[in-house]
Amino acid sequence: MFANNAIKRVFGFEPDEILGDVWFQRISTSPADAARRRRLIRDIAEGNIDINQIRLHESLVVLDGKEIWTQWSNSISESGHVVGVAQDITVKKHLEQLLAQKGKENETLLKEIHHRVKNNLQIISSFLNLQFKDVDDHHSLRALETSKDRIHSMALIHTMLYES
Repeated sequence: MFANNAIKRVFGFEPDEILGDVWFQRISTSPADAARRRRLIRDIAEGNIDINQIRLHESLVVLDGKEIWTQWSNSISESGHVVGVAQDITVKKHLEQLLAQKGKENETLLKEIHHRVKNNLQIISSFLNLQFKDVDDHHSLRALETSKDRIHSMALIHTMLYES
């Protein structure tokens, strides 16, 4: 029934271009999405859905190939009309997506580092095993065993840290 001038800034429509049923078609990603939005507003207006249960929700709107994420707050006016207030959260959503991507990249990097450290410790342990064949001295053998035990302990600690 009414749209203020902010609709132009956020969505690019003149307020009178989106009144009535056109609004649902313009902001929906598909006919099914438009129908779902119509049903939701109708159910709110008719009192079938408690307005307090859906105080805020997010939706994606695609306008001419441009994604606009909005966060909506709905209320019922004194005259019984559903009043929807949208806030543009596109930047927030893109930052959330970027953070999720960076988190996955960091996880992959951490796995790679763990793998390399584990391999390097295994190589050192293998080198020490090779040395055992060439050493006859009891003290030298004991020193090699102690070194190998320490490397094994380091590998266990590294794995425990990685898994935590």
